[in-house]
Amino acid sequence: MIKLYIFAFVFGFIFHPLQKAYANEVSKECGTASHYGYGSRTASGQRFNPFGMFAAHKTLPFGTLVKVIHRRTKKSIQVIINDRGPFIRGRIIDLTTGAKRVLGMDGLAPVCLEVISMGKSCHKKRKYHRSYKH
Repeated sequence: MIKLYIFAFVFGFIFHPLQKAYANEVSKECGTASHYGYGSRTASGQRFNPFGMFAAHKTLPFGTLVKVIHRRTKKSIQVIINDRGPFIRGRIIDLTTGAKRVLGMDGLAPVCLEVISMGKSCHKKRKYHRSYKH
């Protein structure tokens, strides 16, 4: 994977990571979860709700419904991907404060993710100033 990134960087290709899950396949990913509880807008353009059941993931499309299973306590919750992150090595998902509380997390936690349904990756259309020429 690193070689692909280096190849894309050296030769000037635009590299978009492949989605790890598809609608007709079951995707499972295990790693470390963290939480975040700040911000005004998410990457999808929605208003940030720290007490909602939302999460940030690096590659899954916005609107994807994901089951998060705490590996120690076996508790599980369903969250909707509406933001991007985490950008710290070794972490696979950032949960909102509300999702963290329901899952019973205290700081970082080992979790497994299962994609329930894929969302459509759609960004909010950006409005450009009138003086900007396309």
